[in-house]
Amino acid sequence: MDKHLRRDIQPRILEDKHLKEKVSIIDQLNPLTNFNKHKGISAAGVLFLAKDTGRCLFQLRNSDKRMKHTWGFWGGIIENGESPYECIQRELQEEIGFVPELKKLNPIDTYQSKNKHFMYYSFCAVVETEFLPTLNKESCGYAWVEIGQWPKPLHDGARSTLGRNKGAGKLHTILKINM
Repeated sequence: MDKHLRRDIQPRILEDKHLKEKVSIIDQLNPLTNFNKHKGISAAGVLFLAKDTGRCLFQLRNSDKRMKHTWGFWGGIIENGESPYECIQRELQEEIGFVPELKKLNPIDTYQSKNKHFMYYSFCAVVETEFLPTLNKESCGYAWVEIGQWPKPLHDGARSTLGRNKGAGKLHTILKINM
């Protein structure tokens, strides 16, 4: 989340004429607990991090996608009732032909558009070794790259997540705690 959207939050219950039940302000503002409550478009993506090499796997978007020929995360739109985890599992099956063992999805960032219509959950999944994805029509390439040596051009969302929010530092920390 952008720094300007963060606030010091005191746990309390909000009463709102639009809410049918009392909801903690923390639950309202925490996108990892309220993803099914978001009324706009939600999406989720994952960046793989290999323990054996310390490198990240990026997807090169195909020419018929928005932000064509840019490097980004694997994932897509969250369908009705799905959690970000379920979305990522479905999208991985579609985009790389299988779902690697996902012991844990490490949250990297949550982005919400200024008009609050779009929300994107970014995760990192640590895998034992690099693997070769079988690409579908949504991708025209992939690359395993060193942390911080991002391929260019990056998708705007990936650039924001990895740049604005100290993504390289987060990925190094995730790799270290998962060794």
